Amino acid sequence: MPLIPIVGRKTWKMRVLLGALYLVLSLGAVTMVYPFLVMLGQSMTSQYEKADYAIIPRYLRSETALFGKYAEDKYKGDIGQINAAYGTNYAFLTDVVPPRAIDPARLKAWEAFASALPARYRTTGFSGAAAAFSPSPLLDRYHRYLREHFHGDILALDRAYNQEDEEFGTVFPPFEQPTKRSWTPDDTIKARDWKAFEATLPPHYFTVIGADPPYRKWLKEEAHPEWTASQYAASHLTATPEGNASQRKDWETFVRTKMPFRNVVVAPSALPAYQAFVKARGKPTALALPDPDTLPATGPPLLDWLSFLHIAPLASLSVDTPETRWHLGAMPVQASDWAYVLAHRTALRQDFVTRNYSLVIQYILLHGRAVWVTVIYCLLAVLTTLVVNPLCAYALSRYNLPYGGGVLLFLLATMSFPSEVSLIQNFLLLKQFGLLNSFAALILPGAASGYSIFLLKGFFDSLPRELYEAGTLDGASELRMFWTITLPLSRPIFAYIGLASFTAAYGSFLYAMTTCQDHHMWTLMVWVYELQTSGAPQYVMMAALTLATIPTLLVFVFAQKIMLRGIILPSFK
Repeated sequence: MPLIPIVGRKTWKMRVLLGALYLVLSLGAVTMVYPFLVMLGQSMTSQYEKADYAIIPRYLRSETALFGKYAEDKYKGDIGQINAAYGTNYAFLTDVVPPRAIDPARLKAWEAFASALPARYRTTGFSGAAAAFSPSPLLDRYHRYLREHFHGDILALDRAYNQEDEEFGTVFPPFEQPTKRSWTPDDTIKARDWKAFEATLPPHYFTVIGADPPYRKWLKEEAHPEWTASQYAASHLTATPEGNASQRKDWETFVRTKMPFRNVVVAPSALPAYQAFVKARGKPTALALPDPDTLPATGPPLLDWLSFLHIAPLASLSVDTPETRWHLGAMPVQASDWAYVLAHRTALRQDFVTRNYSLVIQYILLHGRAVWVTVIYCLLAVLTTLVVNPLCAYALSRYNLPYGGGVLLFLLATMSFPSEVSLIQNFLLLKQFGLLNSFAALILPGAASGYSIFLLKGFFDSLPRELYEAGTLDGASELRMFWTITLPLSRPIFAYIGLASFTAAYGSFLYAMTTCQDHHMWTLMVWVYELQTSGAPQYVMMAALTLATIPTLLVFVFAQKIMLRGIILPSFK
């Protein structure tokens, strides 16, 4: 029988009532769906959209936002690196906009120039944000390269690199500081493999290391903090000292004390001065000036050369930088990035949409056995719940036990306390029986549920008694009547109990982490928590939570028809 009768349904009062009911239900649906859509939208974002809680991220609608997001991705979310590369003065990532125009001829010349630059003037981009567990296209490529290079043998990598890693996803590139004055590349196996990997990267993966940004930074922070912004912007590090006496002095101080020594060129005319310098230090006479690219990363040769740069004749000093090699004005790095975005906008959007999910999936699959443990745990929990609780409820419903009221009272009492109250007691009991870090520890304490038994007994009591009387007259046993009569009629309540058991097991975190402290027995929720405590940013956690909701949603979708039958079934008994 429908709740709202068909007769009189077209009257204006009934139509108003129906409209109000649909309005309330729609509002209720919105309050449930809208937060999920916001979480879904956030799961496809990054630090660029940290203050933008939109269902559809801006980069899917705006090419300007797509360019800003690409710049954030390429320059590790560092606005200082973006300003240094583009020659701009942006305050926030959202301020980054494309250039006004692109000169195709100049852009083509720049791309040829940048690809021909020596390795010392280039570094890799796309290495991820500063936060831990941030998506990084560079690291993804690097890890795939290592798997192929070592044929999937992580132990071979550990022996070659003299380090300890459990899997390829935790291996990081060699630490490089190309803007540091005394830094020089290592000559280790890992460093050589890294250089071989860099040779496989597309041109747009590299960023040019200019000399003007660190020079202006030095002027602002140490040499001339009193200058205006326009004075800093007009300052350039020329190949040789130029300008007035103050400008030449700034050039000399920066080159001798701050600039990376591999960018400083010393003319052969300084050889006599260098020979006198090493002789004063009691070392053999040098036949030629040392090659900066062949100097060791540490040791006396490097220290001697750095000290000599302080006293080398000024006339013999010059600098070799990308800016001094490029003779067509400002380097069009921003225009080059914008041209790449325009040519690959679809691929970039697809990558930005899926990268957080890819990172979470890799994290879950590569750490422990979270997926299999969770699947087995949920199956065992549902199976145990659907065996233990119905049998108990059936006994209470079928037999008029003298202590049945006391049992029901006890079941109601268990519903009065949260599960956390018995957490310590369960832990100590499981420890005493040696069941910790096992599926028994996860399943047994929750095998019997007072709420489920109470609910099932009430449902069993509503079933027609005539069916059981007929079964008894036909000579059916209690087990046969339970299997033939009770189970088919109880599918809706069984679906609800099974869904509740699955939800409780799947979402179990505190209990699962307490009773199974071995990471090989951690469930999916425990690994999600571990991901958060490891420093994963908000947008990665949103992707993890979105993925975590999918199994529960699918189970509910498949079980909803059976559950809805339970709403109308008692009216037809």
